[in-house]
Amino acid sequence: MLLDSAWCEKLTDLSNTDKTLTLALSGGLDSCVLLHQLVELRRKISFKLAAIHVNHNLSDNAAHWQQFCEEICHQYQVSFQSINVSLKLKSRQSLEEVARDARYQALMEHSPKQAILATAQHQDDQVETFLIRLKRGSGVKGLAAMQDVSHLPNGQILWRPLLKCSRNEIEQYAKQHQLTWVEDESNQDDQFDRNFLRNQVLPLLNLRWPKFNDCVARTTALCNESNLLADDIAQIDANQCITAQKLKLVEFLQLAPHRQNNLLRYWLAEFNINLPSQKLTEEIIQMCSAKADAQPKVCLHGGEIRRYRSELYFLSARYLHFLATFNTHIVNGLPNYIPLADGRKLKFINVETHADVRHPEEHEAVSIRYQIPSSFECQPVFRRHKRSLKKLWQEQNIPPWLRDKIPYLFYGDEMIAALGYWVNQNGAASKETKGLLLKTCAKL
Repeated sequence: MLLDSAWCEKLTDLSNTDKTLTLALSGGLDSCVLLHQLVELRRKISFKLAAIHVNHNLSDNAAHWQQFCEEICHQYQVSFQSINVSLKLKSRQSLEEVARDARYQALMEHSPKQAILATAQHQDDQVETFLIRLKRGSGVKGLAAMQDVSHLPNGQILWRPLLKCSRNEIEQYAKQHQLTWVEDESNQDDQFDRNFLRNQVLPLLNLRWPKFNDCVARTTALCNESNLLADDIAQIDANQCITAQKLKLVEFLQLAPHRQNNLLRYWLAEFNINLPSQKLTEEIIQMCSAKADAQPKVCLHGGEIRRYRSELYFLSARYLHFLATFNTHIVNGLPNYIPLADGRKLKFINVETHADVRHPEEHEAVSIRYQIPSSFECQPVFRRHKRSLKKLWQEQNIPPWLRDKIPYLFYGDEMIAALGYWVNQNGAASKETKGLLLKTCAKL
């Protein structure tokens, strides 16, 4: 039995919930051994078990691997699904990195929200991860490598029950139980970093130092302890420097440089992106000292960091895509609701008094618009005279990129309201007359 008693207790706890244990099944030795272990334990402990095979379509044998996984799951009476993904390499990205990201994304999207995802990484994989991150110049967070249990961006739990097992132990288990598996021919291609370490470097290191893998395991554990301590300190600094996910520069720049770096990594980790290199971290620190009227930015994998006045903002890649797209939604008559570009909906509620806005006239088409020119003049109910949108947003300290995401309600060519901010004089309803309440609801 490769799973220790602690893991067996966790599976016992799992049997008392509605959660499904979902295994990432490649068809290789490691995942087939873990599948066999879980099936054997399911006979003693009743829990829901499923498997997902992610087909990257990179090999001529990909269809055979998928069929093998389906057949073995049928044999074990395990629920099975296969997901096909397509990979798009961007500048300075490795195929390994892109394939891994696509694999985890597919696993998260096609597993139940209450699922626990199990992967078959073992101690030798951990050593490879440690050395790759060492080569990249990672800090203690990176050198802590993989954890037995971690949380994915969508709240699912990622479980690596074989992380303390060596490849040799896994091979012995497979032989003992006469298991079959498939071999990925790309594992012999040393142009990939992991294969180079696995095939060329680690055999030499373990020949010279037989306990090398155990020493790395101790180092990763110590790095994890240091990382937890750094997070404790970062939380103290975050209470002073971070508000509504924005980094306040006045307070931030009062910290010592090492605490600035620590807090910056902690802040970015909240957005579930790959942490920046030391060079990019230095660029971010430099932008903190830019002129007050400057609007610098630093591009990261997964988004951008921008500065407006005395605060730093992180903009995700999805948000940036939204900003690059003009969205207009026009309807005839007055609907019950209008969908907004971010997935929410604007509901119109008829009321007798204390309305937000007036009813549209018959000739006025109702529309939601975005990215209105900054020179556009309007008159919110709290102002006596018209002002340009640019001036109004500056008064309210709204960064330029946030302005582009704001939905505006129009009747014909008349702006009626900037949703979430104000109603225009020409759209306001008197407190004593019938009108409409505007209510923004959750995503559709």
